[in-house]
Order: sequence, then C-alpha cells, then structure tokens
Amino acid sequence: MPVGKTYVKIASQTLGSNTQTVTFSNIPQNFTDLIVVLSAAGNGGPYNTAIRINGDTTTSYSDTTLGTDGTTTPISSRSTSVSQVMPYLYGALTTTLGYGVQVYQFMNYSNNSVYKTILGRASNATHGVGCGVGLWRNTSSITSIAFNYDNFANNRAQWITGSTFTLYGIAAQKAPKAIGGTVTTDGSYWIHTYTSSGSFTPQESIDNLEYLVVAGGGSGGNYVGGGGGAGGLKTGTLSCYLSTAYS
Repeated sequence: MPVGKTYVKIASQTLGSNTQTVTFSNIPQNFTDLIVVLSAAGNGGPYNTAIRINGDTTTSYSDTTLGTDGTTTPISSRSTSVSQVMPYLYGALTTTLGYGVQVYQFMNYSNNSVYKTILGRASNATHGVGCGVGLWRNTSSITSIAFNYDNFANNRAQWITGSTFTLYGIAAQKAPKAIGGTVTTDGSYWIHTYTSSGSFTPQESIDNLEYLVVAGGGSGGNYVGGGGGAGGLKTGTLSCYLSTAYS
C-alpha cells in the first residue's frame, strides 16, 4: 500500500432488485477500522436500519440513538441485550422521502480482545438528521456485516433497486521507521538524505536498510589542466537496531 493511503475501497454493491438484507462477507483483516456508506431507500416505512455482525443472532447488542423524524421534536432511544443493533433512528427512508445517506464506522474491528463499537450517522434533506452508537459484546474480529431494512424480525419492507452500499477499510497512517537527515518518500521507500554529518536512529528494528554513499571527486590541476578524480561510491544493505544512533 502506498505510504499515506489510509482510506481504501474494499467492496461495493448496487442493488439490481429489491433486497431485504445486504451483507458484506469475508472482510479482510488488515485494516484498523471499517466504514460503510449507504445511499439507500426502502419500499415501506420509514424504518430503522438494523445491523448484525458475523451472523450473530444472540442478545449481545446494545445501542443509543438521537435523531428527528422531520419535526422539531427530537427522538431518542436506548436498547440493551437485543439481537441486532440500530445506531440511527429512521436511517432507512422511503422513496417518497428520498434516498438517505448513512455512514457507519466499525472501530477496531479486527482486534480479538475487545468488544466492538459502531458509530452511526445519517441525514436526509426532507427527514432530518441523527446519530447513534452501538455495541457488539463479542471479542471476535468482524468478518461479515449484514444491513437489514426495518429489522431482522419484522421483514416488513426491502431496500429498493438502485440502493448502494460501499465498504471501506481505514489503514493506519504509515510513518518513517527512523529519524535523521531529510526524510522523503516515493510511496514505496522512506528516504533519508544527508549532505553533512549526522545520525540515523531507527524507531523500530530494520533488517533491510539500503544505503548509498557518494564522495566528492578531486579538482582539476592548478597550472596544468587535468581532470579531477571520480568520487567514491559505496552501496550495501545492513540491519539496524531500535533506538541505536548510527553516525
């Protein structure tokens, strides 16, 4: 992955027919967080968007939400020990209200020692805005996510044709492995350039450091013209150790 690229598209689904549940499966585990963006509407309701992780149907979910149904009166809700998470009220909108935009972030999803937190937010020009937080009380890494229109128990309506679901991975920002010199990157290598004496200090052990040293050439003659000698050149590969300063 090129240095600095942190927002990576993993998969996208645009519905060719009305569908009750949209699922992303076999999610790769090499990111820190997941982002799912929905541009979607349903053929009934408006209803909530319901989410299940790894096909888990147990009562291991909780959520807290705050939003509006298009009036000036706010709506709030809290659920615990339920079989699905709904981190936004009225996130799924009907065709008469227009497509709703929903964004869900699954934090620390590949960690297998913590519960999983889900942040949700949504908006629609004719129906208001809202946000919420959900919790999946399970330490397993997330390998699949299912999005249901309404909820998994009722099955009263479906996502309509043309609704789009896109899954992104958030990668940790890559940083230089050492300090010293002028640091640049070409997207594949971190490059430390020295034009005078200095030190090179790894921030982690490095097994394959490549170096290039170029010495200045000799000058021409004073009274009798003559070409200067070529500069010295030395290249190689070496290993460096954490927090050791190399001159």
